[in-house]
Amino acid sequence: MLLELAPMEPLHIAVVSCAFPPDLVVTAGTSCDIAAALARHGHAVKVIAPYPSRPRSLLASTPRSSLLRLERSADGYDVVRCLSFVSKHSTMLSRLLENVSFGMVALLALFRVGRQDVVYANTWPVFATFALAAYCRLRRIPFLLNIQDVYPESLEYQNRIAAAGRTSRILKRLDTWNAKQAASIVVPSPSFRRIYTATRGVDPSQIIVVPNWNRRTESIAAADPGAASGARRLSKRDFAFAYWGNIGVACGLLEILPWFRQIPGSFQFTIGGEGDTLADCRSVAATIPAGRIRFQVSQEEMRSVLDGADVLILPTRGDQALASIPSKLIAYMMAGKPVISIARGDSDLAGVIRSAACGWNVEPGDRAGFRALLARVQTMPGDVLADIGGRGRDYAMRHYSADGCVTGVLQLVEGLGSSVSPRVKRCRN
Repeated sequence: MLLELAPMEPLHIAVVSCAFPPDLVVTAGTSCDIAAALARHGHAVKVIAPYPSRPRSLLASTPRSSLLRLERSADGYDVVRCLSFVSKHSTMLSRLLENVSFGMVALLALFRVGRQDVVYANTWPVFATFALAAYCRLRRIPFLLNIQDVYPESLEYQNRIAAAGRTSRILKRLDTWNAKQAASIVVPSPSFRRIYTATRGVDPSQIIVVPNWNRRTESIAAADPGAASGARRLSKRDFAFAYWGNIGVACGLLEILPWFRQIPGSFQFTIGGEGDTLADCRSVAATIPAGRIRFQVSQEEMRSVLDGADVLILPTRGDQALASIPSKLIAYMMAGKPVISIARGDSDLAGVIRSAACGWNVEPGDRAGFRALLARVQTMPGDVLADIGGRGRDYAMRHYSADGCVTGVLQLVEGLGSSVSPRVKRCRN
């Protein structure tokens, strides 16, 4: 249950989100939880979001005939769907078009939906955020910005732009301006806070750390995380590794798949999900001994893939873990299975693995270390693996509670709304 907060005057709140249910990405769920909590607390909430597109199967099943379409949620808030470009390929141009087009249509929606006392934004970085920041500055509306990835650093770590290049400098200036327009900034980890304090010059008191959460993954937590694994280990010979999530450029799967050619033992590595590099991953897998790598695309199979694993693999590419935290980490920990991450040792991802004592971390590029670790875990008794996985599940339940995180954001939004003077609110009516 959400913590009961003292009643206050109802606010008009716009929640701008780059994904929203039935989208299955974590951002969609967190924005939905926040909108529902605000509505339950008596506020008038308008969600502004694109038509659903993640996974891509939603593109074909969702009508997109209107530039703006109003939907009414059973949880008491309205959703304004925006017709914008959908990036189907992980190219700079495709992502830019999705980013800018949603920013412009969301801006139009903000002008159309009426009064706002607070704008909460969890949207595409830099350009879509710029449109919202400029709108809120112009209309003197408190702006709460949720940052999930650090740009342009994320593009630099993916080798899409040069770290010292002109494009990077321009994007960083835009991102700095956006951040300084926000009354408060929500980030998922302490390292993000350090980045925005050190490189953007944002006042640390304006930056609040609220870990990500995912209600869908809370149902993944099994009563006995070792039971399924133990029963399977008795009934079959192959050790089971698994990955589930977006198969994109930043996930690092394409970099580590060739390493499986030299992994000893009798094992199977199941890769679940879809994304821009799925076809390339299939091509690499075809060069690995038959039966060792298999793919599972259906979203409905996530639970069975995680349940069927002995150890879960969570790779990242290069320095990418310094600019973002894979949202799949929560699902992995909730599944109660040991996690092997491939990430910079000074990243938040590696830090969580150490703090929870729920697995191991390998530095990017350390093929020999990865090979030795996978050989070693295959020899571990089932009860040892279950204990390691159980520690991760317990840590996630303590630190990534959906209700606790939602309450934190709810308090921030209401605090910003209460700071707006009645005179300014009347002017916006």
